[in-house]
Amino acid sequence: MRYGEEPVLGASSAMQYWTPVRSRILRKHNIELVVANVGVDARGRAASSSAKDTVLEPFVLTKGSSMPVNHPVHRAIVLGKGMEGAVAYGRFMDREAEKLLPPGMVKPAVVLSTRPGKASQDGEQLSASSIATVDLDAAEKGLAAFRESVSNATIYEENWLRSGLPALSEWLEQSGTLSPRSGLKPPLEDLITAILRDAEASVEAEEKRLAQMMNTPAIAKEKQQSILSDLAGWAESAHTELRDKLDLAFAGSHWRKLAWWKLFWRADDVAMVCEDVLERRWLVDAEKDVVFIAGRMQEAGFFKPEAYRVAALAFNVDIPGVDKPAPNAVMSAPDDADGRPLLPQTRPWPLQIPLARSHLSASSIPPLQALAQRLVLETLSTSGLTAALSALMYISLAPGVSLLEAGAVGALGLTWSLRRMQRVWEGARERWGEEVREEGRRAIKDAEERVARVVKVEGGPPWDDAAREELRRAREAVERARTVWNEVLEGKEMERE
Repeated sequence: MRYGEEPVLGASSAMQYWTPVRSRILRKHNIELVVANVGVDARGRAASSSAKDTVLEPFVLTKGSSMPVNHPVHRAIVLGKGMEGAVAYGRFMDREAEKLLPPGMVKPAVVLSTRPGKASQDGEQLSASSIATVDLDAAEKGLAAFRESVSNATIYEENWLRSGLPALSEWLEQSGTLSPRSGLKPPLEDLITAILRDAEASVEAEEKRLAQMMNTPAIAKEKQQSILSDLAGWAESAHTELRDKLDLAFAGSHWRKLAWWKLFWRADDVAMVCEDVLERRWLVDAEKDVVFIAGRMQEAGFFKPEAYRVAALAFNVDIPGVDKPAPNAVMSAPDDADGRPLLPQTRPWPLQIPLARSHLSASSIPPLQALAQRLVLETLSTSGLTAALSALMYISLAPGVSLLEAGAVGALGLTWSLRRMQRVWEGARERWGEEVREEGRRAIKDAEERVARVVKVEGGPPWDDAAREELRRAREAVERARTVWNEVLEGKEMERE
């Protein structure tokens, strides 16, 4: 309803028709009234914020639309019928909801029939928390008498005052009077105050929710402890496997093929034998078991399907000479000169063991292969040179040098070269075995630490720096707005003084 002479389309929506009312109050204060039903469930209490929104943002059915339209208002009069309406309002609007409303925004009223002769005092001021009682029958009776004849003014005044409507009219007129505090109309002042209060409440609620979320582990402690216990058992069995399997490998016939004296016909088999040791005896079972642990972590909820590649990056190990990929890059394994992949593809489980195996194959086996070939060549060269020197001595110095003496020089060169070959090669084999054991222990330790870190980080409370920063900026913005609003109110009060 609005002041007017004829029905017109509403300015806000072509679907809304306004009822014209020739009212002095509506015209003077430029007030528009929206009449809507408020559904009150008498069987239960509504949420505080929901009750506030229902009163200050009612839904209105409009022509041409099958769905109700939300229509926010500055002030609201909640009108109930009889004591049942008063009780329903009390259940609907609890104390928490009333605290969210600025004083004076909602005026509850109940339609009750007053006793004859029981009139309200003119100009009665009703507080925001009190419930006004109105008698619509008395008001209609007084208006009908006045419209019938001006001489019935006494009857009109008596019934009008008894109806309780003058107090509501006065409360409604306050909407168009400028507030001395801010120089604005009370509805606008209440709206600004309500917006600031709602913003502060929203920030506080989000801070509480974020704090509660950060204090609540993402994964149950029991699941974390179970996975960590299995991880400790895996590490122990992996160390045992590394020790026992390598002892068997280095004591087996396959490794004895690389004895120093067999290098003359086995020098080209060094890479094959070493690769066989790494592929069959170096943490084969441990590599499979850690995949099972990663599967248990995924089952427990540590990883989501879309986070597999991120989990794989978290499990990766740094390999010397291999650049670390960017987080958003598609990972692929580098190839050697023959086009064979040196590193396995990224997987959502710890890759320390296969990466360390690839690192050993790429960095330690080729130098050992080259050393074997170089030792064979140096031994044959040294033996050949000393044999030639022995023959030259026998031919050039005969008969002063006997065949036995000349042969001693060749035998000395052969013995020295073979002894050197034995010492260097056996030392290289022993160092390679120690390096393989040490890399295995390092891979086990690194995998254990990475898995434990993922369990503690992913299973612990989530930490959202972006959300915290956004909340901080929101808090600062609300505080600045509150400061400016307080300065406006204080400045108006100082000007008035």
